[in-house]
Amino acid sequence: MKPKQAKAQQDPESVGKVTGLPKWWEDLIIGWSPNTAPRLPLAPPRIKSDYKEISVTDLYVRIHRDLAELLGRVCPSVTNRKNSETGLDEPLSYATRLRSSLNKGIADDLSSDLWERIFSPIQDTRENAREEYKRGLEKLLEEEPRSSAEKLAHFTIGAATWLENLYAKQPDLMKEIAKECDLWPVNLGLKSKRRNGKVKYELKRISFAHRYLEGLELNSKCFHHSGHQSGLEDVSPFTLAAENLYRIIMLLRRKPGWFPPETEWAKQIFALSVPMTKQNASKWWKAIKVFLEERWKTTPKDFSPLIVHLGLHQSKKPLYPSEIKRRVVDNDLKDAFLALARQDL
Repeated sequence: MKPKQAKAQQDPESVGKVTGLPKWWEDLIIGWSPNTAPRLPLAPPRIKSDYKEISVTDLYVRIHRDLAELLGRVCPSVTNRKNSETGLDEPLSYATRLRSSLNKGIADDLSSDLWERIFSPIQDTRENAREEYKRGLEKLLEEEPRSSAEKLAHFTIGAATWLENLYAKQPDLMKEIAKECDLWPVNLGLKSKRRNGKVKYELKRISFAHRYLEGLELNSKCFHHSGHQSGLEDVSPFTLAAENLYRIIMLLRRKPGWFPPETEWAKQIFALSVPMTKQNASKWWKAIKVFLEERWKTTPKDFSPLIVHLGLHQSKKPLYPSEIKRRVVDNDLKDAFLALARQDL
């Protein structure tokens, strides 16, 4: 029996036919050196049609919305639906909303021809397809939170790794950015060791994280707070609101194009001295107060968490709107905002 001859080089078109892996797995790098890992970017920028004309800001907004959607699928929030009989809004859960109507995207994920079969002129085909859709939808509702959370975690771990790689490739640029931040993402881990019959856990990459953040000169020129919005820390909603207000103003100052046609308030914002200190805090609050007065009139629901935190929604004695506003904005929110001021530098 003759030995088999080596096959000719595999046709690129056939990549993936043996493993069944999707085409994007072709970007997987099997081996790399420290100065090329990870391969960034995977493709030259502004080449693909949907990226050619999109700005960095619009790209950021799109990614931010996509991540918010992913987060929403982990912890679906309740929406409101108007009752046709009473005319009143009633809560509608995510599951109920999906079960109340057919969704082509879900059907296409379940089977490429399911949508077509759902509307088949043949009754048996149509009924079977709708039952298949219902079963698939229930499975999706059960599995989607975990799948979304896993992908969100995977993306975030990857993003932190990309930042490390960018620091290796463009240290001066990354330093400029990190200097103005008080927090920075770093991937840490746990390793277990058995000592005296007990399992002990130690943090991995602590020494690396220390060198990395020191090299970035993190927080050396930071004039704003990153906030405590994770929900894992016991923080007053007034502190969260104050930190968010300060961060918004700092962002607006750095991005003048975000303002509508220049207003007197915009001029007031750009005239503020940075950072906010005990000496200039009253001028900061005066500018913030204009913004809050406008939001109180246009979107009062934004203040609901603060009202609930003070228990004003359950007050035994009826409160005038002006009194609620005074306690929420003029007292507690003002105190929380002024507490962010640095000692005079």
